[in-house]
Amino acid sequence: MKIKTDITTTQRFRLDIARSNRQIISTSLSLLLSYAGIWAKSLWPFCVATGLLGTILSILCHLAEIPPIIYQVTGILIAVASTAFIVTVSHQMMADASLSESGKLQPFRFSKDNIQQLSKSSKIPFIVFLVTSLLALATFYALCSLPVIPDFLLIPSLLSAVLFWLPFHLVAYHHLSFLPSTFVGMQLVKRKPAHQYGHALIIGLCAGTLFLLLTFIISLPFGILHMASILSEHSVMAGDPSDLPRYVPILSYLLSFATLAASTFFLLIVIIPYHLLSYSLRCRYQPKV
Repeated sequence: MKIKTDITTTQRFRLDIARSNRQIISTSLSLLLSYAGIWAKSLWPFCVATGLLGTILSILCHLAEIPPIIYQVTGILIAVASTAFIVTVSHQMMADASLSESGKLQPFRFSKDNIQQLSKSSKIPFIVFLVTSLLALATFYALCSLPVIPDFLLIPSLLSAVLFWLPFHLVAYHHLSFLPSTFVGMQLVKRKPAHQYGHALIIGLCAGTLFLLLTFIISLPFGILHMASILSEHSVMAGDPSDLPRYVPILSYLLSFATLAASTFFLLIVIIPYHLLSYSLRCRYQPKV
């Protein structure tokens, strides 16, 4: 099946144009598939770092009795930091491609100046993602505290909490799209906020569903092995011998690393559409400087 998009071999990619929701999704998939190697070359340090830190956190949680809230908050900090860096790097790559004569994406160069600019530009996205993530976690706990929420609705409740706060991420994308004039970018948030929230919700629902589907598929090997390990531990505690090979724990940690790294890369499925949406809204509701 061919993906219809506004990117052709004779027309260079442009970031600052108005697109419909359907065009945003199709263009995002085209950018991701056409430049998969360039994305991987530019983002692999963040994917590897997320995989390593997440795996180390799971090892510490297994070896030591860490309260669940500390484990969750630490995991959120790792995910938020990597997401903020990936959002900033992907924006820089797309902005450079839009301004270049060829209109093609180029790998991100980890020079000293680019790293300094990256750390500076990613502060606002980090704060926005951290606040919304903590609010989503608090919303989830609030929903779980309701007596009318049965156990089988815990995961839908978590997804609903995330989906509710996801559109507020537009603040971070508006900040990047109007650099260095962050003030002007914040003015865009005030223009028809309900309309912007609706667009962001639709994009988040479509892109988020695809992201969750791919993440679920790639996490199946780790999930199956992890479940087997848990069942084996329960049988050992009951007095039965373990029937799992000795290399299973090491294999489990390797699969955990690979799953986290791949899931971090697949965040582009949500990040790229939000970049395009931010510029599309900017073209429609351009604030007056």
